[in-house]
Amino acid sequence: MNGHIQVRELFSDTGNLSAYGLNYLDSFFPEFGELANHGRLDYSRRSHTIITLESFYKVLIGNYKGFCRIAANAGSSTFITADQFHDLQQIILKNCSTSKDLEYLFLLLLTHDFGVLHGGDSRHFVKSGVMCAKFFKSAGFDDPYICMAQKIIGNHSYFGDLFLGEASTTYGLRLYEQIIGPEKQPEHFWELLFIVNVLDINSSGDGYLSDRKYSDLKKILKINGLKKLNKKWSEERYLHLLPHKKNGEIFYLNNKQSLPSGAEKIYFQYFHYIANRLEDNQLVNMLRLAIFLLRMKSQRKLNCFEFISFSSDAEKDFHYIETLLDTSVNSEEQIILNSRNEGRVNGITFNITADDGYLDFQVG
Repeated sequence: MNGHIQVRELFSDTGNLSAYGLNYLDSFFPEFGELANHGRLDYSRRSHTIITLESFYKVLIGNYKGFCRIAANAGSSTFITADQFHDLQQIILKNCSTSKDLEYLFLLLLTHDFGVLHGGDSRHFVKSGVMCAKFFKSAGFDDPYICMAQKIIGNHSYFGDLFLGEASTTYGLRLYEQIIGPEKQPEHFWELLFIVNVLDINSSGDGYLSDRKYSDLKKILKINGLKKLNKKWSEERYLHLLPHKKNGEIFYLNNKQSLPSGAEKIYFQYFHYIANRLEDNQLVNMLRLAIFLLRMKSQRKLNCFEFISFSSDAEKDFHYIETLLDTSVNSEEQIILNSRNEGRVNGITFNITADDGYLDFQVG
């Protein structure tokens, strides 16, 4: 694809992608068509991308009923309010004041999941961030805009991860400070990241947007909101990492003597899928182990990593997680290193992939 996309020509008056729009995307973005082979049988990544694009355009043109119908058609009974929808529309309009801005946001949403074509779900954020560069270059965007797109797409689940109890506020603050461009300020980057997250959530097959979710995400739309959250969570320590527990405060009171400091620096990827199945002692062991790994990184015994994750299907292979966590790790010496990129704990190996920032436990 070379040249600019005439975004408005791809949609119908109600905000759905037209037959012409779908043909255009299939013709000029082969990766878009290939997404049909990824995801669940009843909900492919291609379907998800279509719904994401249509969610975006329905907000742009003010079709609130059509936006809510997306969630209703998937069985959801919770929606954002009309006031929240108008608020989101104003944020999108602010960031789409020119045809160039409109094309930029459209490309962010179109390519945000292309990474599943090269490595599956577990690495798709980072790989999508790498892959998207060529599309923005073909559309005529210069390097600062391309770098910003890569940062946004490479972290497009961050807002959601934060409120799942997986992500850290310190990671977000550092990410925000990395963005410097000749025309766009970090606030613009943060608003685009917010838009992509919100529309991605509304287009997810199992997590449609609700008024409460929107309110949570909106709390950190301004960087001062993230700073306040960082202060609050640093004071409360582990409570923000325990949304899966019925009462995180009771867990904390019962286990605070065993919990190390530094929880605000942990970024677990996909941890919420298994965390609700962990016993208290296993969760304590996981948190302690994570702190030791972070400390070893700071001591340069391990190479740099951003995320702690679990390979394969962690829910299906949960017995490996139990093997990893049933025995407490009380010191760094219990972590056996083969190199700065590889080691093992309780017989379970882990490795660090230098180009995507993951420390990955091989649990399957």
